[in-house]
Amino acid sequence: KASVIKKVWPEVQRAIESPGQRGFVQDASTRKLVRAVVNPCQLGQMGETHLLIEPHWQSRFAQSHAREGGGPITVGKLRRWIDTPAPMGLPIELQNLIILAYAASTNRRFTLRGGPIEPTIDSVSDELELREQPLPNATDWDTALQRASSLFGLTLAQTLNAANVGRLVDEVKQAASGKREAVGRLVAQVRDRASRYGAGTACRPSAAARLDRLRLLRERSRRRPP
Repeated sequence: KASVIKKVWPEVQRAIESPGQRGFVQDASTRKLVRAVVNPCQLGQMGETHLLIEPHWQSRFAQSHAREGGGPITVGKLRRWIDTPAPMGLPIELQNLIILAYAASTNRRFTLRGGPIEPTIDSVSDELELREQPLPNATDWDTALQRASSLFGLTLAQTLNAANVGRLVDEVKQAASGKREAVGRLVAQVRDRASRYGAGTACRPSAAARLDRLRLLRERSRRRPP
């Protein structure tokens, strides 16, 4: 049932984001649902308390990708590869679960004609392309989150994964674009003030120069004969 798979997906997602892709499933009734869905489709193994994500689909998709000569990976291709070499008869929501888990565990983002898309268990279009998202190291990621917050007031998910990195890039670009006109006006105003103040003070002696001139005049007056 779609409602069951919707409950299972967050647990799968948390496991993928956990160290070693092994996550604790707190609720006992949820463990039963996860075990009933994840174990048979070889997405992972739900033990007594922890869900361990397995690399079965990563390996299978990689083999199919290589067999077809590489190229872009689309949802349509993944659905076809799920049923290769023989149809599995999986409902669409379960296919979507496998595809979402594959994207999350291999640091891929969903895009459509170059733009980012956030699919759900209910809706994963065959047209979507999965693109690898290079990830920064943990220190750079923390720094980026802090700067996004202090400069633009953005509050983003802390977990380092492809979806969150892509989301940070998109939201920072959008926020920066919105402030570009105001920053341009500020730069023009600063330049105008600097040029006017600079021109007005260029011919004026500095305070230090005036003091030096006073000292020189005093010394000269002292040296004059009575």
